[in-house]
Amino acid sequence: MIGSVSINTDMLALWRCFLRFQTGKKRTPEMEDFCYCLEANLFALSEELTKGTYRHGSYDVFTISDAKKRSIAVASVKDRLVHRLLYDYLEKIYEPLFLFDAWSCRKEKGLQKAIERAQHFLYKFRDGWFWRADIQKFFDNVHHDVLYALLKRRICDGHTLSLMSKIIGSYDIGVVTGQTRSSRRGIPIGNVTSQIFANVYLHEFDRFVKHTLKIRGYLRYGDDFVFFAHSKKEIEDASKVATEFLSEQLHMPMHSRNNIILPCKRGLRYLGYQIFPNGKRLPRRTWNKMLRQLELKNVASYGGLVCSEGNTKNIRLFEWETLAFVDGE
Repeated sequence: MIGSVSINTDMLALWRCFLRFQTGKKRTPEMEDFCYCLEANLFALSEELTKGTYRHGSYDVFTISDAKKRSIAVASVKDRLVHRLLYDYLEKIYEPLFLFDAWSCRKEKGLQKAIERAQHFLYKFRDGWFWRADIQKFFDNVHHDVLYALLKRRICDGHTLSLMSKIIGSYDIGVVTGQTRSSRRGIPIGNVTSQIFANVYLHEFDRFVKHTLKIRGYLRYGDDFVFFAHSKKEIEDASKVATEFLSEQLHMPMHSRNNIILPCKRGLRYLGYQIFPNGKRLPRRTWNKMLRQLELKNVASYGGLVCSEGNTKNIRLFEWETLAFVDGE
């Protein structure tokens, strides 16, 4: 049983983890300092992890404003390496367990495939209804005790559980927001471990939806999810029970503004797209915002978004906008 095996913290394991960790990373002064004494740093970290003396450092917290304000927490290079080590360990355990229709932060999944899957369900239930909802401030509301209890169901090695407890407890939304005492809630958006912690946390909801409610048309990307059914009553009944489960079992509040029940033929606004049973399109607002934020470093990402959308007019327009931007630079 994989969960009974302790996480490997020897020098070779850390070296291999570091090679994966540094791929695509920006060479910051902190990264350069860590790499300058790489062997000594990895040896010291291996000693700390093996002996159980490792302590997580503090975070640099800053706020970004896009569609809404988000607090991003960035750990030190040393701590992020430990995050990567734990992520790789947990992925081997949980990836075979996650449901097919959990689409975020998983290999061979992702945003575009989630959009295609949503369109598939819209076509399949084109004469039916959907419930589109998300959780309000999901990352801020993750309860440490609940998350730890869920992890203990699959992991029984004490050394690994101790390390996970340190990483989960390294961030507390009560402390970050200036409250006087710990709330034992919150996981940082900037951590790679938060990606798999989120899927572990909401895996309980996925299982409840598929095995208890028996909703055949369901997908989730992050904390955004959609139910599909042939009748409005089925959707309304399922939404009430699902909301109760999220509140009582996972202590998660629903986002009231994004709690929507509509007929599938009206189309679904989901993950930045307007999706219909027979097609999809980028909303004008999203298109204009994309062009405003266009930079050389994100041309490839936005280009993939536009090309996958399949609108020839938009592709040509994007090409002209990109050429104009590059010429202007």
